[in-house]
Amino acid sequence: MYRNQYYITTKEVKTLRGFRKEIFNGLYVYCDNNLVTYYSNECKVCIIGIAFDPIKNLNKKTLANYLGDTDNFETLINKINGISGRYVILIQFNDDLYIFPDAFASKRILVYSKKNETYISSSEKILIEISNKELEISKNVKQIINSKLYKYLESPWIGPNWYDNDIFQVLPNYYYTFKENTVKKRGISKYELSNEDKINYMNEILKGTYRFLSNEFKLIQPLTAGYDSRLLLSASLEYKNQIKYYLFNLPNTKMDRIIAKTISRDFNLDFSDYDIKSLKPDFTEKYFQSHIFPRILPKIGIIQYHYHNNRQIKGLININGNGGEVLKSYYGASFPKDENDFINSIKIIKNQLLIENARKWYKNNFSYCEKYNINIKDLFYWEQRQGIWGSQFPFEQDISLEEISPMNNRDFIMIGLSLKNVDIYSDGSSLFRVITKLNYDKLLSYPFNPKTTIQKIKSRLKSVLLK
Repeated sequence: MYRNQYYITTKEVKTLRGFRKEIFNGLYVYCDNNLVTYYSNECKVCIIGIAFDPIKNLNKKTLANYLGDTDNFETLINKINGISGRYVILIQFNDDLYIFPDAFASKRILVYSKKNETYISSSEKILIEISNKELEISKNVKQIINSKLYKYLESPWIGPNWYDNDIFQVLPNYYYTFKENTVKKRGISKYELSNEDKINYMNEILKGTYRFLSNEFKLIQPLTAGYDSRLLLSASLEYKNQIKYYLFNLPNTKMDRIIAKTISRDFNLDFSDYDIKSLKPDFTEKYFQSHIFPRILPKIGIIQYHYHNNRQIKGLININGNGGEVLKSYYGASFPKDENDFINSIKIIKNQLLIENARKWYKNNFSYCEKYNINIKDLFYWEQRQGIWGSQFPFEQDISLEEISPMNNRDFIMIGLSLKNVDIYSDGSSLFRVITKLNYDKLLSYPFNPKTTIQKIKSRLKSVLLK
């Protein structure tokens, strides 16, 4: 039921069916048997999920030694910046114990504390079950999440906290300290590299990811007409014989399918076009059991397909472009004039609670963005939208298989954000085109994201609803 999940406690609790228990530095760590983990009490490092350094080509064991052999906290932070995958890292440093999420916090970290007890999990349902907590959701939040607009917009931002204010999520750009039972914000690194060298380094992160994963796992990868997909395809072509490329026949994907089939034919890719079937009881039963607030969206059919066809394949990884929007100016490339301009830009539901939450977030992060010279709208997308909304689908898909984004690397994101200050790369898509060209410039000759009339109408409707 809780495939690919974990939970961590400061006191021993029951071991859920299909989970194994380890003791690490006085903590009880419970992981589903399908979840990759590595413990080293000697190095004082515990890695939950898939983690690797794509530049140094370090796997979980050598990575633990690499992190454990650190006598300076800033050096530790810089080492973690270079790690890719989908993971949670626990590490003891001096007299404290820390938890670091991956760059997008796609392996979720939800924390609940009461008295002297702390409970942490990737699943809110597990967290509630092991802590015996009663779910407490305010009237305002209930009103929002029960609205038709909230569901139509696929559960958008409701604020920096989880539904229950007693539970908080460790988001991208933060880490958790046990000693203080709180999260701390990380800084943005500076890279003394030319723009050309920065772009080459980003490309090496992507290619190093494919080099590592192709040696360790079986890979499948969607192929669409989007910029993210084209960038990842260019980085993956060296390993194309070890990758199954595919596309789902979802509504309004006619142009995607035409372009994907053309590219796959021209580059001799192993490619399939899969149909999505109506949801079946055997899947929906397990899916609903795994969630407190299960979403039923057209793309849940994708999860069902993997559930029926790929769940039993050991060592299978789905590669995707999750998180690419962080660098593509999702909310626009211009800097907001003030907090009202910011609120209008981030397209939140017009609810007084959410507006006040957005104002507070803006005020708390304005000086941080000035210090590091990044657009506050990009930071909001990275920390809030990517960390909360963006981590939902990988979590929902855990019931079927594991997935990794090659862009899920802090060095990749921070270098990309620094390049956005260069006019020719400010919209992000231009940056992706430049990296794609480094690998296979022919890939730029195919159209990007052509929209059907229905897609244009739907996009316009969402904009109108959020005004």
